[in-house]
Amino acid sequence: LWHPASSYQTNPNGKANAKLLGRYERASGNKEKMKKLIDERTSTIEQNQNNTIVNNKNILPKSPKSKICFAILVHKDRELVKQLIDNVRYYCPNSTIVLYNGGKDPTLCEGLGVPVCPTSRKLERGWTTIYFMEIMEWLEELGIEYEYFINIDSDALFVKKGYEEFIQTQMKDTDYMAVKLRIPEDDWYIGKELKKDKNRWKAIFNLKPFYGVFNVGQVISRPVVKALLDPKRKQKLKNALIETASFGTDEVFYVNMAVELGFRVKSYPNKMDERMIRYRPYFTVKEMISYLNKAENSCLCHPVIRDQADPVRNLILNLEHEHNTKQYKSKEYPWYEDN
Repeated sequence: LWHPASSYQTNPNGKANAKLLGRYERASGNKEKMKKLIDERTSTIEQNQNNTIVNNKNILPKSPKSKICFAILVHKDRELVKQLIDNVRYYCPNSTIVLYNGGKDPTLCEGLGVPVCPTSRKLERGWTTIYFMEIMEWLEELGIEYEYFINIDSDALFVKKGYEEFIQTQMKDTDYMAVKLRIPEDDWYIGKELKKDKNRWKAIFNLKPFYGVFNVGQVISRPVVKALLDPKRKQKLKNALIETASFGTDEVFYVNMAVELGFRVKSYPNKMDERMIRYRPYFTVKEMISYLNKAENSCLCHPVIRDQADPVRNLILNLEHEHNTKQYKSKEYPWYEDN
């Protein structure tokens, strides 16, 4: 009997399963070859189970006090991943963090003390929307209690405290929130990509009109998560995300599903959010200092260059730690208390 856990399209081990099935077929009818293969597989399975126990010891997700769970997609550069983890922990200490390793190195997140989604695999740029659903599924299986699922990219950083409180306040009257939520202009690149596969998407959500957002910082409430994971639609949605030719569906899929399912949606309330959470350009030191001076500035910023030597990154990281901020607390800097 051969019964894969899921279809080869959605199972990250699909190709390996197919090869293994071929080995069983070739060994069929030969007791000696079959026994050798079974012994080998038993040993491999036991080793994998032992590794799983070791790797996940004491780092399963915990239910957050703030009711916020941050889902972070990472690809490379272990030190920058660690910096981001420390940054989120400093500014949002009551929230839970989980990682999805979408890069080539399976050991990228080992030993960082943060849970890693077990279905993590290499994802291609522009086709990463599926990782939301896979983390959501995993959290549900573990029974983690949270109210708000928020995605962050690896080139984002927090710059001030208050985001947890901001989310609690803003989500009182909505079920989904994102930066720059609107009915997009006709020449929007992601909109054109969506229309390349319009027959698939119009069977899932309304396209007249459809909504667009900026990907980073989407806030998806638990009721929306549960609706997405409803057994009646979950596999259909996952298959669509995996099979589509549309680039960048993370900026259209979740907002339109929320609308389609009858939930309330809204944009981040401050215009400054759109300036500080954006696609490009990268921040300059002068620009970042200017934003840090504004009382209404956003708590989160994107994008920050993924380079340890980047001056904007170093400025933000130095602001996190009291012993590193002393040098910046002098009258020559514009955020000096008495200035």
